[in-house]
Amino acid sequence: MRFGTHIRLYDAIEQDNIDNFVDSLSIEEQIEIERAKMKIYPLPKSPDPERVREMAQRYNLYTNILSMKLGQFIMLESQLRSKDPRDEIIAALIIRPKDELEYDNEDPEREERILNQVYEEQLLDVHSVIGSMMLNRDYTLFTKFSGVIYNKVEPSEEEAEDESQNNDGKIGNEEFNSQWFWYRIVRELAQGDIRRFNDIYDLKMSVVMVELAFLAQKSILENARMRAEEARQKALYRR
Repeated sequence: MRFGTHIRLYDAIEQDNIDNFVDSLSIEEQIEIERAKMKIYPLPKSPDPERVREMAQRYNLYTNILSMKLGQFIMLESQLRSKDPRDEIIAALIIRPKDELEYDNEDPEREERILNQVYEEQLLDVHSVIGSMMLNRDYTLFTKFSGVIYNKVEPSEEEAEDESQNNDGKIGNEEFNSQWFWYRIVRELAQGDIRRFNDIYDLKMSVVMVELAFLAQKSILENARMRAEEARQKALYRR
């Protein structure tokens, strides 16, 4: 089953328009979906390494997030953490033309051609590439660089909603941090120099994550020293 057919089927189900969708399909597409019901769905939980290797022969795959640019990674994370993440957008971010040496999405027409090409790939191939990236993402963000960008335990939706309702119309910490999350990171890496932002977005994540880990550990040590100094001053005062 082609990836594009899967996306169209998913949209029809979400919009409760499955009957009209099926009626609009060609006989070949209807047969394609019937076969998928028997052989593909539900989609496997684990990626198929052989399918990923085969796709890597024809595409430049970003299954390792450390090989991404920061700007590319931010777009990926924004999609993954949205209320309705779209597989086709994720796929177009990590399945790139073989001749593209560095990620570049500045040309909208070219991006449309890339997406249309990905639509023609087999669903299980694209699904395996996305799954492989997700495994690497989880390991990188929550094991190798645990706590550098995300904490393992984040506020629940109920807690975030309670804060939003209890701030009397004023922006709360959670809402502020969410709204300016990536801007704050880019601004910190650029040392507040807005003229350097574009260069920061072009940095490889392998460089960014090490720098963020350094800054995080440095901050922890500095806070510990400040608390120790405050405790010492209070002890002297009590004497």
